[in-house]
Amino acid sequence: MKWARQTGFTIVELLIVIVVIAILAAITIVAYTGISDRAKQSAAASEIQQAAKSLEANKVLNNATYALDWTAARAAGVKVGDDTTVQYYSNGTSYCLDTVKAGVEYTVTSRNTIPQLDQLCSPEGVVSWLSLNGNANDYVNPAANVVVEDVSLTEGEDGKGAGAYYFDSRQDRIYTTAQYPTANGQAFTISVWAKGEPLDGDTWAYIARRGSGSGVGAALWIIAIYSNEYVMAVDGRWGNGYTGVAPSVNSWDNLVLTYDGSTQEGFINGTKRFSSNIGAIGNTFSGSEVLGRVDSSRVFEGSIDDYRVYDRVLTDAEIQSLYAVGAR
Repeated sequence: MKWARQTGFTIVELLIVIVVIAILAAITIVAYTGISDRAKQSAAASEIQQAAKSLEANKVLNNATYALDWTAARAAGVKVGDDTTVQYYSNGTSYCLDTVKAGVEYTVTSRNTIPQLDQLCSPEGVVSWLSLNGNANDYVNPAANVVVEDVSLTEGEDGKGAGAYYFDSRQDRIYTTAQYPTANGQAFTISVWAKGEPLDGDTWAYIARRGSGSGVGAALWIIAIYSNEYVMAVDGRWGNGYTGVAPSVNSWDNLVLTYDGSTQEGFINGTKRFSSNIGAIGNTFSGSEVLGRVDSSRVFEGSIDDYRVYDRVLTDAEIQSLYAVGAR
């Protein structure tokens, strides 16, 4: 008896074929996904780069001034797709533009028009922002009344000229109407970049402050130098706000103070330096926000860049990102 020759596949052979097909399909999907992602990135980068070119062109036609808000920018011909989300900040002499298109985030600024992945302008919740690039106008509130007294423009944290202000006398300060907080229990974050002269002995130098009068204890919040180290405090509780970090004339430091309604925390260059439960604020919510000296004493000698106020407590990761990204 003769056996018929088997011409079909065995089960093992069929399984091998199925596995090979699955592998090829997976490779194809991965390759397609990679191509699709690169296409999305390319489209988003091209769009924001074109927007940057339009902003520069409009500046030339607008007395060397950038559009102060996105409505003005769009009216001037700056275009993005309907599917693109935009955050735009401008003080007239500089701008920062974030876009999100098809899930891809990019940033360009007047100082760097090469698209950078991620949204780098500012985390959500900024209510006052003095970038100090070329002037002291408020990015978020261009109509805010900001007064500049005797300070001079200097090199910013990013190494660019006219990117910060230098303070060196009893007359030097910048002050503006306080935007936030306005009542007890409100959380907030203050961020500022500084590079200052060391101090000897029992001496104060104010970097940024809000509060009535001029004393440390009367401050709603304060960021300062005392006895040659950075000290920060909410409600004048500076005894709990020592950081153990000394200022330097050669390097910039990012100084961040947060308050969640009961706890104050201080960060320098992304690292938490103290955390203290102080309860509710007892000091008055009056007073301007001031950079530099408040009166003829407590004079800060050095440079200040990129001052911001947020209406929430930034996370530790966000604060680390502020330092990593640098002053805008």
